[in-house]
Amino acid sequence: GTDAELASALRASGRAALRGPIERVSAVLARVDDEGQLDVGAFSSELFADIVPSWSTELAALHDHPSAEVRERVARILGTFPPTMASEDTVAAALAILLQDSEVSVVRAALRAVGRVQVSTAGARATELLRSEDWSVRLEAARTLGALDRPEPLIVALEADPYAYVREAAAEALRGHPEAREALIQAQNDDPEPFVRQAAAAALSTE
Repeated sequence: GTDAELASALRASGRAALRGPIERVSAVLARVDDEGQLDVGAFSSELFADIVPSWSTELAALHDHPSAEVRERVARILGTFPPTMASEDTVAAALAILLQDSEVSVVRAALRAVGRVQVSTAGARATELLRSEDWSVRLEAARTLGALDRPEPLIVALEADPYAYVREAAAEALRGHPEAREALIQAQNDDPEPFVRQAAAAALSTE
């Protein structure tokens, strides 16, 4: 039917555009919402749901695009893929490279993506980023490590990170981890920031 033909055309035209100049790349990326769905205006059909994931190879290839805005957008879109698809070599490899990006905004977006789609192989890099000089990167790294179920580096962050929001994120991410109990009790009793103490107490109450 018409919807099937349109969906097929959109898949093909999107793939072509993503291999083109930045104007075409940006135009396509701008049509993808925060849930990874393509804005097709008045059209609404389940046939359109897999259009953006069908561009996985082309999107992954943009990991080294000269535009930081494009790289950040790509990371965000890859983070909306189903976990089974995000674990595919091309997507996981692209996210691994984006985690090494020189732009903080791209790294933060990549951290959110690997946490959301559970790219377990990114745990080591997220642990490294928990030692970043940029507190906003450490904050996202703490959230990602929580999503990836990596308590050990989070315990270190809760005990030692100089930035309170990072300690709060670490406490929240340690909920349900018995091995973090001692560190959470110490944070509940001794952290200088009330909201960190509160986060630690909440984490302890739901062990």
